[in-house]
Amino acid sequence: MTRVKGAIKLPPAVSLPILVFIDMFAVALVVPLLFQYYKKAGVHSATQRELLSSVFSASQIIGGIVLGGLTDAKVLRRRTLLFLSFGGSALAYLMISYGGFTVLVLSRIVVGFVKQTMTVTTSILTKCTSKENRTKNLGRLESSSTAAWILGPSTGALLFKCM
Repeated sequence: MTRVKGAIKLPPAVSLPILVFIDMFAVALVVPLLFQYYKKAGVHSATQRELLSSVFSASQIIGGIVLGGLTDAKVLRRRTLLFLSFGGSALAYLMISYGGFTVLVLSRIVVGFVKQTMTVTTSILTKCTSKENRTKNLGRLESSSTAAWILGPSTGALLFKCM
């Protein structure tokens, strides 16, 4: 841990699992509520729900290839890509608040394309850790994601019940 102009700079082995936890927790909060969000946005059929899932998955594959190629070509830095992932996700979630099926499809395309948090954090962590500590640090990264997916849906359901 080092200080940078009054701020504490955590090493990637500590900061990346925290970022992954926060990101995955935020996503996992809404999982129990997806049906309600979809219903409010005008999604009434199973075909529409399946389309939303398929669009997200396809755009995530395409986004991984395109953004991975841009980082390999040194057009984007991994850290920049991580910020793009967080910012793009926030934009996509904001789009959902405007409602409507078309906007919902567009938001799923945007979030699918930029949501590369685990890929980028794994890449950063692999690059900045020694071979001796890599397995331990990658395990912590995965554990933080798992913890978020255990706590997130339960917390989301409780918040929904209290609201």
